[in-house]
Amino acid sequence: MSTLIKQLLNLYQCRAGAKNVVTIAGPKRFVRVQGSPELSAEDLIGDIDPVLAMKYGAFDPRAYKPGRLVRANRQILFVDEINRMSDKIQNTLLQVLQEGEMTIGNFDVNFTIDTIFISTMNESDVAGRETLSEALKDRIERLAIPYPSEGDELTILEKYGKNVVNVPDEIKIKIVRVSQRTRADGELKFPASARSTLAVYELSQSFAKLRYSDKVNKDDVGSVIQLAFSGRLSPAVDSDYFNDTSSYVEKLKEIIHND
Repeated sequence: MSTLIKQLLNLYQCRAGAKNVVTIAGPKRFVRVQGSPELSAEDLIGDIDPVLAMKYGAFDPRAYKPGRLVRANRQILFVDEINRMSDKIQNTLLQVLQEGEMTIGNFDVNFTIDTIFISTMNESDVAGRETLSEALKDRIERLAIPYPSEGDELTILEKYGKNVVNVPDEIKIKIVRVSQRTRADGELKFPASARSTLAVYELSQSFAKLRYSDKVNKDDVGSVIQLAFSGRLSPAVDSDYFNDTSSYVEKLKEIIHND
């Protein structure tokens, strides 16, 4: 993500012909918005502060409390799960992305928004999902991020997985190969994610601790496969395991014991 942001910054500066570049620490210029059906226009645009409205008057600019879009001026605006936002909120972004400015509520004034817009979405998600409008799609470039390769997933385990007891390298490889198998055999509509791999990795360490061992073995991993995967995998409609996820997970254990 950091490399992508740097590339976008360089592209933006070239297009804008930036001459006076001010360096700001990343966390200070990163404005995050969590996409949600409950997100309101006031969250993005801003609203009148009741206390300041009583002091200055409801139509006095000093009573205005800026929202995240305003705070993102000359910053990076990151919207996570953009397709969970309602059509109304998506439309709020259109003027910013098209014209680089925003109309503020009760004030007859346009506020210039100079921002780099980055968003994420999970198209396979269903709950709380809205349709991303064609107008909004036309104003953003889309990049599909695939599942990690075996080598990348091993790196994820070693970087983000919690380590309570020793996990031998050969066990780590087996754990990763189980997840890789779910993505390659065509049996699943929703295969194992990297989070599923981390769950197997960490739960197997817990099972090792329960037997008072300081080292994970194949039996530990085999014991947690059903626990970690049963609620995370969804077989495809045309799969032999459509109504029998447990049997599919049992088949995965063969990779642990025989691979």
